[in-house]
Amino acid sequence: MTTLIDRRDFLAWGGAAALTLGGPPARARSLNARVLHALGPSDGSTPQGAPVPGPDGALVGCFMHGGSGGLGQVYRLAPDGHYSELVAMVYSDEHGFSASGEPSFDSSGALWACTAFGGLHQQGTLLRYTVSDGRQSWEPGSRRQQGPSFPLGRLAVVDDQLYGVGAMQRGRSGNIVFRTPLDQPWRARELASPSDAQLGSVVSGPLPLRDTLVGTTAGPIDQGGALYRVDLQGGPMQVLHTWRDAVPRGELLLGDDGWIWGVVSANRGHHRGQIWRCHPRRGILKVVHSFSGGEDGAFPCGGLARHPDGSLWGLTNGGGDLAMPRGTAYRIAPDGGYAVMHRFSEEDPCGYSPEGAPGVTADGCVVGCTGAGGAHGRGTLFALDY
Repeated sequence: MTTLIDRRDFLAWGGAAALTLGGPPARARSLNARVLHALGPSDGSTPQGAPVPGPDGALVGCFMHGGSGGLGQVYRLAPDGHYSELVAMVYSDEHGFSASGEPSFDSSGALWACTAFGGLHQQGTLLRYTVSDGRQSWEPGSRRQQGPSFPLGRLAVVDDQLYGVGAMQRGRSGNIVFRTPLDQPWRARELASPSDAQLGSVVSGPLPLRDTLVGTTAGPIDQGGALYRVDLQGGPMQVLHTWRDAVPRGELLLGDDGWIWGVVSANRGHHRGQIWRCHPRRGILKVVHSFSGGEDGAFPCGGLARHPDGSLWGLTNGGGDLAMPRGTAYRIAPDGGYAVMHRFSEEDPCGYSPEGAPGVTADGCVVGCTGAGGAHGRGTLFALDY
């Protein structure tokens, strides 16, 4: 399997080739890294976000490609490492295919996720799955003249409402932040349009913060992106921060400090990705770590995950081992200290070139996905025992 690097990162790789940041190199702590499942021909590929703990303690995740149907998969990874397919995606006018966001769970334990394509209009669906009901799919806003299409990112569940973003809208141009009742997913309505506010295309799903939602966008190539806020009931969008060159990646996370945490891609000549935190009201943004492309990693490939000890974990697609830079797993301590916890290489049984974001089990095990290497050459689902 080939791991793709965003064009912005490719340009930054060359532009920052001579960059060296100050400070001591990040040393990797010796952790027990183990393979949970070696991805094979009938398994998924291209993870969407992170594997998420389900009601039964198992991790559940989404792949955009692959699976037994060839067009995406929802999988379950049991605590003992057993891997199984919950939803096999095939080309269909009824159900969607090509999962386009990590899963979420409502208070009843039902799983929700987005698909990028499929449905009656071939513009994506909202997917619901339970053991008793199996898979159900709806086109968001299908009973309205205008509604979201090509939904992506993580869906947010707030009380009896489901919040999400669509890359486009039916009936008019532009993207959309939408809301729909959990019991009537086809009734999605617009809350705001980032493109109408000149903020570019949507990147992350909405993160709920009390009575507001926050999310990220990306402009055209080399034009950065933005962090925005909008009321749960809709209305004008407030821009909390903009990036000139670097582009937000992955989903957002609300830290224990009450700040929003996230990552951005490389910025030519300055850094090879950054971890940042932003105050949700005042819009004050602070850079926690700038990746140099050396031992500390390069090109963060997804958002962050919260560990039970209060630390945050993430993955990079590059950097790490200086002789064979194939990505890292890193940890941010509660005091803000940065450390590399594992460096991947082509000899690593866990594979190399991580993709997506890590998940964390209840007992503190960090789980992620690599896009290449491993027993079958297609990457693995791996665990870091911490």
